Amino acid sequence: MPTVKVDGDQSVQVHVGEEVTLEVSGANTTGYLWQLNADPSAVKVVEHQIVPDEESFGGSGTERFIVRPLSGGDAMVRLELKAPWEKEPVETHDVLMHSLPNK
Repeated sequence: MPTVKVDGDQSVQVHVGEEVTLEVSGANTTGYLWQLNADPSAVKVVEHQIVPDEESFGGSGTERFIVRPLSGGDAMVRLELKAPWEKEPVETHDVLMHSLPNK
């Protein structure tokens, strides 16, 4: 399963049904969490993990989203960093998933 460290807008190429892990630096100890927005008919979120930074107490850690494209073509996945009490995200990253047909 490929892993993509998301830091800004980027693209990734996968095959339909192939899971890919999107990793983004988290700020979960501040109340801010990453949210993934994508068309549910094109991309399935398999799992969302919050992995704390073990080297520093109260560190930011990493958030992982395991996603799987459901059909061929392009699908935009938007990661938004926001707190529950805020309407607008403080940071966003767009990941273009280009899904190829199965081999």
